[in-house]
Formats: sequence, C-alpha cells, structure tokens
Amino acid sequence: MNAIITNAKVIEKLHEQGSSFSELMWNFVAHKPIINSINNHNDIPSTTPLATTISKKLKSIGFSFTGPVVVYSFMQSCGMVNDHENNCFAK
Repeated sequence: MNAIITNAKVIEKLHEQGSSFSELMWNFVAHKPIINSINNHNDIPSTTPLATTISKKLKSIGFSFTGPVVVYSFMQSCGMVNDHENNCFAK
C-alpha cells in the first residue's frame, strides 16, 4: 500500500513538471512497441535488460516496488512489448 501512495506522488510530480508517466515509459521504446519473435510460450522472458534500465530510472526518481520483473510485466500489459507467440491471432 505504501508503494502505491509513493508511486502516485511521483506521478503527480511528473505532471507538475510538465511530463507524464506515459511519456516517461514510452520514451524508452521510442513510442513504438517492441514486437518479439516468440515460438513457444516457454520462451517468453520474465525480464529484459531494458526492463532493468527502466527499473533503475524509476527508482532513481522515487518509485518503489518497481523491479525489473514488475516493469517487464507492466510493459507487456500496456502494449510496450508484444510477447505473443508467432502463431497467435493477436500477433
């Protein structure tokens, strides 16, 4: 619960500075989703070097509970990275 409050305050600060969480995150992928080539769901990573970089940046500006696995899961859920299998209809 504390992390939610802490992170909300950081997002509020970003807005006060004329930026947004969305802008911050999408800058890491040049505003274009990463489309991975996944043949089998077992090949989907739980994190990547980019997620580690983003995690470090988020922590440096005050976010908490934003480790690389959490960050990569967020990237997948919001469409920053597409890890659908190559034969998936949603690919």
